[in-house]
Amino acid sequence: MDMQQDIEVNLEELLMKYRENPFEEIPVLTPHTGLINFKVKKGDDVKGVEGQWNHIPGTLLFIIDREKNTKKITSPTKGKISAIKTNLEGSFIEAGEQVMIIKKLLEKKEVIERVLTTVLHPFNAKDDARYYMIPELTNKMESGKNVAINNGDEAIIMSLMKRDTIIKYEGVSGVIYSVYFGQGELVEKGKPLLGICPMEKLSLIEKIIERINLEWDNALVCHRA
Repeated sequence: MDMQQDIEVNLEELLMKYRENPFEEIPVLTPHTGLINFKVKKGDDVKGVEGQWNHIPGTLLFIIDREKNTKKITSPTKGKISAIKTNLEGSFIEAGEQVMIIKKLLEKKEVIERVLTTVLHPFNAKDDARYYMIPELTNKMESGKNVAINNGDEAIIMSLMKRDTIIKYEGVSGVIYSVYFGQGELVEKGKPLLGICPMEKLSLIEKIIERINLEWDNALVCHRA
């Protein structure tokens, strides 16, 4: 079996996995200490941030009161409460404690992104810092064309401690297929900034996306019921 066939077999197994269980479990942690008061129960549907400017908060999940300082915690995503520690109601809890889990049905775009991680080569953040795409690459990507990148090319500006450093790309040559950060966004060390696709895999990626676009909505009918 050649490399191309091996990739296609792995992708078939991955797609089958997502079809059978197209969900993501998102733990909800307490941001600080205090007395907790739950506002949802197990089985409740919740909404995430909405609005053109993300100005509408998600469903209120719980309130933490600490020395008359009240903090409202809202849902980060759309989904269903699949687990909740109701035994903690009214108790004093520590920061960072998991108090519930939201089960989220993955959207088509999210499935595509996850599947593509098996094909794309990641270029990761060097440090906890704010990152910017260099203007030259930004302008090329806005044209809508494939933007080639080679090992050693200047790609990213890292802003750390009020100092900007140009970061050169390290990795296989290809095209910039995915950008995982927004201009000026704070990114943790080791998190991916770019997803690079070797030229010879472009046709494979197009087939993957086409297939998911054709199949995914029908595959989820039973899970939405």
